Amino acid sequence: LTDKVAIITGGAGINGLGFATARLMAAQGARVAVLDLAGAEPAGGPVTPGQFTLQFQALLGQHTMLAADMMRGRIRNDPDVAQAANAAIGKNTDALGKLFAAELGADAAQTFTPLWSGHVTGLFNYARGLGAGDETAMAQAKLQVTQIEDKLADFFADHSHGQLGKQQALEGVADHINHLLDQADQYAAKDYEKSDATYREGYAHAFTGGQALGAALLTPTQAKVTETPSWRLRSAL
Repeated sequence: LTDKVAIITGGAGINGLGFATARLMAAQGARVAVLDLAGAEPAGGPVTPGQFTLQFQALLGQHTMLAADMMRGRIRNDPDVAQAANAAIGKNTDALGKLFAAELGADAAQTFTPLWSGHVTGLFNYARGLGAGDETAMAQAKLQVTQIEDKLADFFADHSHGQLGKQQALEGVADHINHLLDQADQYAAKDYEKSDATYREGYAHAFTGGQALGAALLTPTQAKVTETPSWRLRSAL
């Protein structure tokens, strides 16, 4: 599917066929846009430690694909795709906030959600500046993203029960952001092959990194569920 373009509708649900199809096509080299009108899971309420980690890694992977699609739409001045992807990202952010509220508490969710939204806004502004060739706007957006990057690292380290250091958290967040910025730069330069490779690398990093980070946000006892064969099988599906 290399160099093919796929538009997947009904992709908001992290356990649905649409998102699974998008994951498969992206892994096969297609350029994928994921769109949906429905909200993404979870709907709220208590979750088991295993469910928390599965949902977190899926939502983070979904966020990465949607963010890349939003940036590409803005770069090529395609407002319909950019706005649809941006709306889906908003629902994805809400779903992450609900998930954190269920596992980490309402205060944690209230801290995380505006930081994550600011991170998305910074990516949007960077892509808009890139599309317009506005280096000042790009530099300002990068500064915004870097400042939020540091605060997100603090959040993850503070809620990791001592299992994740600030530097480790910062490296993980920075890798995620750099993949998105790099694929946007490559896309704007019309190096679509390299951009698509970075797109896939970013998704793989988000999904596998989400597994490790999700486990770190659990207590050590709770995190043992992610070492079981049944959990690993569900994660791979």
